Amino acid sequence: MITNFLRLKRYVIVFDDVWSSNLWRDIHVSLLDEGLGSRVILTTRKEDVASSSFGAKSRVHYIKLLGVSDAWNLFCMKAFSSNPNRCCPHHLKSLAQDLVAKCKGLPLAIAALGGIMSSKYLDSDWRKF
Repeated sequence: MITNFLRLKRYVIVFDDVWSSNLWRDIHVSLLDEGLGSRVILTTRKEDVASSSFGAKSRVHYIKLLGVSDAWNLFCMKAFSSNPNRCCPHHLKSLAQDLVAKCKGLPLAIAALGGIMSSKYLDSDWRKF
């Protein structure tokens, strides 16, 4: 069904957070190369999956991790967007710094966490998270 739908169409498909290099083996028969410039993108945290050739031209893009200062600034920009100067309230600073540290510099994780925490106003909510 997928093959028939995609045939003669130009498409981009993204597979996010892939954990196995077997994925391509399982799906490639559905993604025929009709020479139209279609692309398949996958994201993974596993180096062995990223470096697998998947039987096609591939390119690995390594995410640059953010340093402590940049990670903190990104988190504050997202989590405290409604605060003046996007500053972290003093009573949450220790909790917030612990949360940012758990993201290990990954920009998407920091931005997503900041977005979630922007709706948490009570200290108890921050501690639970």
